[in-house]
Amino acid sequence: MNSSFYIGIMGSKTQLEGITVCSNNIANINSYGFKADRPEFKSIFETEMANNYFDPTSNDLNAGAVMQTTVADISEGSYVKTDNNFDMAIAGDGWFGVQNKDRVYYTRAGTFVKDVQNYLIDMDGNYLMGTNGKNVNDKKLVTMIDKVELDPVDKQQKINLPPDLILPPKPTLKVVLKGNLDPTIKTVFDPNLQKDVEVPNIEKFSSTIISPEGEKNQIKVTFTKKVPHQLTGIIWDATLDILNEKGEVIETKKGSLSFNDKGALIESDLPSISNGGQSLTVDVGTPYSEASRSGGYDGLVSYVGMNQGKSVSKDGYSKGYLQNYEINERGEVIAVFDNGRSSPVARVSIYHFQNDEGLHKVTPTIFETTANSGEALFFKDKDGNFMENSRILSSTLETSNVTLRESLTNLLVMQKAFDASAKSITTSDQMIQKAINMKK
Repeated sequence: MNSSFYIGIMGSKTQLEGITVCSNNIANINSYGFKADRPEFKSIFETEMANNYFDPTSNDLNAGAVMQTTVADISEGSYVKTDNNFDMAIAGDGWFGVQNKDRVYYTRAGTFVKDVQNYLIDMDGNYLMGTNGKNVNDKKLVTMIDKVELDPVDKQQKINLPPDLILPPKPTLKVVLKGNLDPTIKTVFDPNLQKDVEVPNIEKFSSTIISPEGEKNQIKVTFTKKVPHQLTGIIWDATLDILNEKGEVIETKKGSLSFNDKGALIESDLPSISNGGQSLTVDVGTPYSEASRSGGYDGLVSYVGMNQGKSVSKDGYSKGYLQNYEINERGEVIAVFDNGRSSPVARVSIYHFQNDEGLHKVTPTIFETTANSGEALFFKDKDGNFMENSRILSSTLETSNVTLRESLTNLLVMQKAFDASAKSITTSDQMIQKAINMKK
């Protein structure tokens, strides 16, 4: 009777702890990044009532069960879109790192905002960890880069995103012309000669270019066909003009192009021209030759009836002012400028562990490392380069992975078990009272 009394007390206490875990799961069903806890129980004080090894029935006496531990269910939740550019969710394995004082914790809750010092923080004020690009200096983006390479795990920093980045201008150094210089013979009546005479064809190309100081100049290229028409081949004289923002010509150069009877470019002597002190090259294509038969038609051509639209392309760009930040699937924070250019300036770290279930839950959504989880790490390829298999979804949050129907079912089961244990205490008490009364 004493054993049943203590077993009932232990059962009530154990089931109450299980009810607390299930209730906490249900309470956090709407918490972004929350991972449900799963209670695990163990039997205690199991003894053998009889020493008969060959007894076909179990003679073990069990003194009840206690909660051994709670294990976090690290399976992914579902994903919802948001309007915040800095909201993030990890599609796949991995954790965000957030720093509180000098210690880094880990979370799947991706609600981040900028604080007054332009650091990315979560809702509890913890700093998001990552690698800052090396291309930002004195609030100016001094270089355009293709990607941000992760630093080692122990070199991760708080991500800082200045609100007033400026992208310095890049001068135009090359202009590429493509199209057909129509050599169709044109004539007008000459009253002095009393006959039709050939007049030169004129083709023009123009485009805005950027000077080293960021000014928007203009280049105009005018092609004039030499007349009379050649018996073999066609020659076009070229005039290159650079105009400033006021429309004034500040630089002029001349050259010529030669084409064969099939319209292919065979020779060009267009000179480079100064663009605010920088040498600018006008590319009209690769001249045709016996050694390079693929050339002659990749730029300008000159053939009657050939339908090839004109186009002008160039490098360089004007000064850009920061419009906003975006985040791509690699976790790179992209600075987008009003001149149409963009460049990554930081990268959000995704941490991994040998045993994710070994992490210890500090708050409903914040975890810390333990001896069971191992230290945080980044994946590497065979060459030792950092790699990442998971993706970051921007303007997206991961919801709790709590399943309401399962949690409610477990809660009901534990409540019934609690009631049964409580009833066994009452029954044991009544049996003790009867035994005492019988002795009297």
